[in-house]
Amino acid sequence: MALLDIAVTTLGGALSATVGVFVGGLLTRRAQDRHWLRDRQLVAYQDLLREYATFSMILRRAHLGRTAWDYDWGRGAPH
Repeated sequence: MALLDIAVTTLGGALSATVGVFVGGLLTRRAQDRHWLRDRQLVAYQDLLREYATFSMILRRAHLGRTAWDYDWGRGAPH
């Protein structure tokens, strides 16, 4: 009976540790995916705001100088 108790306890501990490793791996992967997505969104927002600022400055300078303006609409397009 004592041998059976030891085997069940050892097996239960090993199974718990294995499940813990798998759950920890899944949670870590999920957190890394969120960080990657947040970083990509941040880069996209930075690019958008940079283009908006450039466009606004060109338009404002043209308005104040009463000159024509030219904005390269295809500059930010992916190749």
